[in-house]
Amino acid sequence: MLKMRTILLTVLIMLLSIGTVLAKTSPVVSTSDNKVSITGKSEVANEDITIIITDENGVRQYIDQIESDENGNYSFELSLKDGKYIGKVSTGLNKYDVAVTVKSGTGSEPDDDEPGKPHVPGGSTANKPQEPLQPRKSFADIKSHWAIDEIEILAGKGIISGMNDDYFMPDEKITRAQFAALLFRLLELKSEEYKGMFNDVNSEDWYSTTVESVAKAGIVLGYNDNFCPNKEISREEMAVMIIRALEYKGISTSTSPVNFSDREQISEWALESVGKAVSMGIIKGMTATTFEPKLGATRAQAAVMIYRIIELL
Repeated sequence: MLKMRTILLTVLIMLLSIGTVLAKTSPVVSTSDNKVSITGKSEVANEDITIIITDENGVRQYIDQIESDENGNYSFELSLKDGKYIGKVSTGLNKYDVAVTVKSGTGSEPDDDEPGKPHVPGGSTANKPQEPLQPRKSFADIKSHWAIDEIEILAGKGIISGMNDDYFMPDEKITRAQFAALLFRLLELKSEEYKGMFNDVNSEDWYSTTVESVAKAGIVLGYNDNFCPNKEISREEMAVMIIRALEYKGISTSTSPVNFSDREQISEWALESVGKAVSMGIIKGMTATTFEPKLGATRAQAAVMIYRIIELL
């Protein structure tokens, strides 16, 4: 009896640790002309819900991530061209495939007789290109990752690389030196001779000429003669470097007011760049109301940002 109570207490603690468990419903699709709505209810309140839309050939057309409300409800609204698609909806505990058919001039109500069927795991927000880019390079640890397309495409183009030949480590935080290296390759900068521009960047460091080349292009400036190469790069630092990279390539950048509730936490020197990067769709808020400027980014998140830059070049 004591053992059973211990087991029940352990299960209760586990449930409390992941949030309130709710009754789930499978995703339901409704369409009106080229507008698509996918709604459902997840098992946990305030949970990240990811949707990936692919065409009949498996080419990804759309990806987005939102948070369910306090009751677990979620809703995706998007526009698609005429055609047949598969929507892959991922909640914390389940994955579903839903069929999506889009035809101009028609509409449909949610069909409760054909709910989304469970999807076996192992089989990330912005519109995707119609054709896949080649070549690709994959890694053992991204097979079911939400950013697999961006990572594989960028790796195939030689813009990003894994931590070794087999593993990318997508959820590890990216450093300032690593992000500078991504921009160096993306912009195809000329490798400059090492001149000791920063006190904490030595000639034998793998990133020495890369960092100095990016600095010479005016994309990074450093802090008081230091670059802090192994420090996790913050989201506001990334925004500044991204906008400088676009302007270096002659891309016109536009801004809009920064309306996040944590706006006051954004450094003054980064505020304009954050506004530009967000308005251009390169960086999104961590939630609908917060930007989290001091938060570090993962290697997968950085890959997605770089991919979005490519679409603007």
